[in-house]
Amino acid sequence: MSFENHSGELSTVWYMRQLDGTIRYTDLGYKTYQAFFERAGTNIDGNSTVTEHEASLVQALDIAKGGR
Repeated sequence: MSFENHSGELSTVWYMRQLDGTIRYTDLGYKTYQAFFERAGTNIDGNSTVTEHEASLVQALDIAKGGR
């Protein structure tokens, strides 16, 4: 894996921000988050912005900690 042209943000490993403000998950990001979000009842394909990604992440982490 090469990080040669990344922006310096770790998020570029998981997704790329498009010019229109949407995100596209990298292969690694999709594989990493898909099952995690799915366990929390969130469909990764519904995340098209950084805000949606972060909301899914908060929900998944809360459920993983035993919350609902």
